[in-house]
Amino acid sequence: VQGGAKSDPKRLLPPIAHEPTTKTGLSHTDGAVSMARGAVGSAQGDFFIILGTLNSLDADPSKPGDNMGFAVFGRVVDG
Repeated sequence: VQGGAKSDPKRLLPPIAHEPTTKTGLSHTDGAVSMARGAVGSAQGDFFIILGTLNSLDADPSKPGDNMGFAVFGRVVDG
């Protein structure tokens, strides 16, 4: 499930620092809320909610390239 500013320039916030799951200890499990991004440090107001478990979105330093994953910052617990 995706939501947020929908890349509307009038609603975007300044880019935020990226906090990978390897730093926070959080994971993309059922109900996780995570920031959408292009490059690391480019998240500006779009987010998504995980339905099920998608650990492939977690940071994985053992993989080549952009392996920083997406930043989980919350969890839907009801509704």
